[in-house]
Amino acid sequence: MINYFIENTGLNQTFYWNKNHDNPDKIMVGANITEDDKLIMSLTIDGNEETESKYFEKLKNILNSDIGVISYINPVEYNNGQDFITKYGQNSST
Repeated sequence: MINYFIENTGLNQTFYWNKNHDNPDKIMVGANITEDDKLIMSLTIDGNEETESKYFEKLKNILNSDIGVISYINPVEYNNGQDFITKYGQNSST
């Protein structure tokens, strides 16, 4: 299914995966393919600031990315992949 969105550019779609067993922090992974063909990954967790920092840094390391943002309650706002980079990139104050 993901290959379809890789092969057909200019579409946007979000996928979510979660695991119901042996998942004490109730982690859910999201992959948002944006209309400008960027990939924005997300984690939803049930944890404290220590848990949050651990998984946030781990995800950035796995993705080899220095761009990231932590949001609470409301989802992160962006129009497309480039807008996400502009708002939450290394030189961002967020």
